[in-house]
Amino acid sequence: MEKYDIIIVGGGISGIAAANAAIENGLKPLILDKTLDMGSRLDGNMIISESTYRRYFQQYESLINGKYDRIIWSDSIGRSVETFRLTEQVLSLDRVKLIKSLATDAVYRGATLKIKSTVVSAENKGDYLIANCSNEGKIEQIQAPFIALGHRNLDDPLIVHASNCQIRKFYGTYSKGPIIKDEESTLKITGDINSFSIRVTWGKKWEKFSVMEGKSHEEENVLNYSRLIGRTHICFPKVPANVFILANLLGTNNILGMDAGNSFRFSYETTTDMIDHGWEEGVKYLEKKWKKYITSVPPNDKLKKLMNGIPIGL
Repeated sequence: MEKYDIIIVGGGISGIAAANAAIENGLKPLILDKTLDMGSRLDGNMIISESTYRRYFQQYESLINGKYDRIIWSDSIGRSVETFRLTEQVLSLDRVKLIKSLATDAVYRGATLKIKSTVVSAENKGDYLIANCSNEGKIEQIQAPFIALGHRNLDDPLIVHASNCQIRKFYGTYSKGPIIKDEESTLKITGDINSFSIRVTWGKKWEKFSVMEGKSHEEENVLNYSRLIGRTHICFPKVPANVFILANLLGTNNILGMDAGNSFRFSYETTTDMIDHGWEEGVKYLEKKWKKYITSVPPNDKLKKLMNGIPIGL
């Protein structure tokens, strides 16, 4: 039976953050990712603040596509258009290349990565867990003190949602192309928190990422068919002892990946708390941070909800 210091389910931003925290605390992590190829389910840029970039991603400067000091926003039917100056720049980074680079670096520093793998069940044995892992269709047992859930599967068998939890489904489309005429680098958002699109331009290129709640949709110039890109919820799920949940399962990251910097920080700090304080105390820290995080944005301020994590200078 293989033994690790922590099993991390999900090889995206949250999972890699947990792996980094484990490595920097001298632990040996195992990262499981259910996909064959590391990367996002949709292509496109990831928008993060400059301070987040400098703290976590500065070594990936070559992946920056654009830098922006303002956001142009309009509502879904074009009734109002506003320009928001940012208190600091935001940067767009290639999402898929960043995730693959982060995973490669984590493996180089000591993490083990298994693709087409996930945890299907776990049994608590006091100070450690025995996890039944599906690895390319075969079940194998792995022992570890902790399991960190860093994916977006709200139906994971290891978690239980509150009876009044509300779950929302979101579908997305992605398109891109060359700029026909000269256009300055801009970051444009149209819509509200239920249906919106982000258009990023830089150099001679543009990208558009459209999201709609509840049903599939298609748009002109779409390269990828409309697909379910994520679900979010409003409760703090319960998990077995020595299992903990990272940002993606906590409803803290917005569905665009625009809040990826916050998801990375949140997951890194959560994993560090679990290692330093143990599961019971770590969960208390996590729930306290979660409650503070989800109440930090005014409930009726749709634009701030959409842009949570981006430093808008209002």
